[in-house]
Amino acid sequence: MKELEIKNSSNLKKATFDDQTNELVVEFRNGTKYKYFDVPNEIFNEFAKTVNEDGSAGKFFNANIKSYRFEKVED
Repeated sequence: MKELEIKNSSNLKKATFDDQTNELVVEFRNGTKYKYFDVPNEIFNEFAKTVNEDGSAGKFFNANIKSYRFEKVED
């Protein structure tokens, strides 16, 4: 399990990636969470690199992750 705190985004707060199942849970600043399925490890690693280098997490998310199948996570 890999966790990523997203500090440089007005919309995204945190991402948790399970590299065994390739599921990515993204938590938004408004408190909602979505689970994205079948996300390749390489995509998560590039996302983490973008976030850690102060790139645009939102742009990367919209271009590379948002199109994967997803479901809302209910707490």
